[in-house]
Amino acid sequence: MKKHKKDIIQLGVLLLVLIGYVYGNTIWYKLFPTADQYGVKFNKERIRRGILPLPGNWTTANDEKETKVWFPPKSDINSIHRGMKVVGVAYDRIKYENDFILKPLPNKEELALNYRYDTTPSWTYTFSSSLTNQRPNVITREQVDSILKAWDFHIDSSGKATSRN
Repeated sequence: MKKHKKDIIQLGVLLLVLIGYVYGNTIWYKLFPTADQYGVKFNKERIRRGILPLPGNWTTANDEKETKVWFPPKSDINSIHRGMKVVGVAYDRIKYENDFILKPLPNKEELALNYRYDTTPSWTYTFSSSLTNQRPNVITREQVDSILKAWDFHIDSSGKATSRN
């Protein structure tokens, strides 16, 4: 009887090791989602770096362990608005953030503000529109400011966007 008990215990331990090996990352990230720590509570650091903060009412349905895509609540999609924020994480460290500002009509324009935490320069900016066949063109910070001014688009310290267009 003792021998069988020992065999059962060894088989159980082997089975647990095998399950841990196969599903370990999935289980770990379900219990401790890494990208969640870079949600709203990370806004103080975003503001310090000049990155658009994540508004508290944005949500994500994204269960990925290394990338979170945040969306605003349903709003008027016919006006200029922040469309989403993408936060990329690898090996428990934040790597990048991408913010998208959308102007739907008449040319379906998109301004992307991209910040990389581990490169210099940290910022890149792209602009695309239906006039450019949706291909993003790299632009300068001065061009970003000019576009936002032309759109009459402003963002307060909480991340809330306002536009009169």
